[in-house]
Amino acid sequence: MKVPVFIILVTILHGVTPQSPGISGLVSQIEGIINKSNKSDVVSLADSMQFLVGFNNLMQDLQNVIQDITLPDNECFRQLQLVLDGITRGETWAIKMFDAMAKIQPGILNGNIMHLGNYDECLDINVFVNETQINGKYCTAPLSEFKENTMDLHNQDTLVNLKISYGFCIPAACDNASITEILEDICDSSVKPKSLSVGAILSISLFSFIGIFIASSTIYDILLLRKKEDKEASLLTAFSVYTNGNKLFSTKTSGDSLNCLNGMRVISMIWIIAGHRYMYLYYIPLTNLDDVMKWHETTLGTLITSVNLAVDTFFLISGLLVVYVYLNNREKGRSISTIMLYVHRLLRLSPSLAMAVLFYATLLKYIGTGPLWNIVYYMFQYPCETVWWKTLLYVQNYVDAETMCMDHTWYLAVDTQLYFLSPLLLLPLIKWPKRTISVILILVFFCCAATFEITWLKQLRPAYYGLDVTLKKNLYYVTHVRAAPWLLGFIMGYVIFQCRKQKIMIHKAIVVFLWLVSTGSMLGLILYHKKIASTVDVDVLQSSLINSLGRTVWALALSVIIFLCVMDYGGLINKFLSAPIFSVLIRLNYNMYLLHIAVIVYYTAQLQTPEYVSPQKMFYLFWGDLIITLLLSIVWTLAFESPILVLEKILFSKKKKICNHRATSF
Repeated sequence: MKVPVFIILVTILHGVTPQSPGISGLVSQIEGIINKSNKSDVVSLADSMQFLVGFNNLMQDLQNVIQDITLPDNECFRQLQLVLDGITRGETWAIKMFDAMAKIQPGILNGNIMHLGNYDECLDINVFVNETQINGKYCTAPLSEFKENTMDLHNQDTLVNLKISYGFCIPAACDNASITEILEDICDSSVKPKSLSVGAILSISLFSFIGIFIASSTIYDILLLRKKEDKEASLLTAFSVYTNGNKLFSTKTSGDSLNCLNGMRVISMIWIIAGHRYMYLYYIPLTNLDDVMKWHETTLGTLITSVNLAVDTFFLISGLLVVYVYLNNREKGRSISTIMLYVHRLLRLSPSLAMAVLFYATLLKYIGTGPLWNIVYYMFQYPCETVWWKTLLYVQNYVDAETMCMDHTWYLAVDTQLYFLSPLLLLPLIKWPKRTISVILILVFFCCAATFEITWLKQLRPAYYGLDVTLKKNLYYVTHVRAAPWLLGFIMGYVIFQCRKQKIMIHKAIVVFLWLVSTGSMLGLILYHKKIASTVDVDVLQSSLINSLGRTVWALALSVIIFLCVMDYGGLINKFLSAPIFSVLIRLNYNMYLLHIAVIVYYTAQLQTPEYVSPQKMFYLFWGDLIITLLLSIVWTLAFESPILVLEKILFSKKKKICNHRATSF
């Protein structure tokens, strides 16, 4: 037998007619309200409550449908019977439970497929009926059997195959055995235990201790006089917001910095936030999902959703900086051991990442509520509870990539793996630069060939947007496919180091030609993505070519632009990319990358009603995400990144400096 909640739903959708007999209890309540109101109130009330006539008829029909049904003898069904009895008598609490349930809304074929009902109204139910305590429990469930989400953003008929999500309000006594396992997994009840887990308590204690230590360090830094060379004083002030804040917001840069890279990295980070904001629209209830899906076929939509190219920008710059920083330090006589390169890398990235993983694994589910909030737990917190170690070891892109804690950190895994392999190329580059560059070019060819082969054999689409699991595992996450831009950046780092101190004269016509070719190639790739977005079936040969060559073309074009900017042929573009504001924002880039998904998800999971999203609404949402992420990144940087870098400098003060520039893409 189907669960009674489903009977209620079927009754709502079928068999209700204006001629159906009714009940008098609810009508009597409404008449009492009207009698206490003045005429103007009555007019507006009558206009807004016409549905109650139909509701009156519906309840009688509902009672007729269930009166011959024998329910199992357990607490869940006894309470369901009390709810139905209460509805037929017009009792407010029972009507609230029915009213809190979602109703089928118009616009399903336009993408309005998440019908949430009223979350707060459901959880507000707390009554004692016939010596039985009844509390509301809110659930969301698909109306069809659960299957893996295989939504194809390129298929115009996708909406026909999507499941309608429906919000239920049932007694809290109903559990797995009485409703079904899938409902229990996504139910929320006002009487659900709110006590913190041991992990949450320990995390709060750790965050609190760090906060107190930061406050103490800042007070000490401000109030006490100290000598800068006093090592003990430096240790005590390593966590000072005052000192670290001054460094964080300073616009000073070293003379050998490649300032144009700052602007490129910050803009790429902003691009990624915008792209993820759009992507997560598919996880929220929308009244116009069809419009949102079509929007990414427009030129502006394509520009936003081509965000995968921004990732290749980071790979290119990462490889470039590895070589440039290494050669720059070596030229200045700074000894750099391979071990210290690794230590610096881990100290640079791991503390902030570890604290973010800790937050995801222990505290995320406690910071909000809503119809979709339990989904947040299963998508974001549960993986961090179980496979957190993969993220901290930077192996999540290869080890069971389907389950990943903070899945956007796959990039860190790829970049760190390439960084750890970089000494295999750095040392030969010094002795045999031409041979090493030839080997790197061969590696680039093999990366492209591997990408072509994987796409061809597995019949994959272009790795563009709306990626499925197969595409992610085979083309998007894996290092041997994503390495080509990094390797090209490696070569470009060597070229820039060799050429920067020389005044290379390039004819103006050649400069213009290089700018046109590079920008034209990048724009062409973006517009090609627009073509993909509007194409249902893409030829496998075409997919193989774009997947294998697209990233390489983007990296080559961007390399030309970087070279022109560094060689002072960048004009206004170079001045913009080298603006002082970017030298500040670049220090926040890494933590913005770590935290921006949490900001987007928090807004998404808190929604309690379907939204209509227009390009203008997306613009406002994006700026909200960006500003909040920026503010949180300041806190995260001052708490978990800046102090560690200060401590590293103190601990290794007797050794020669490891580096004087951030050798990471962030």
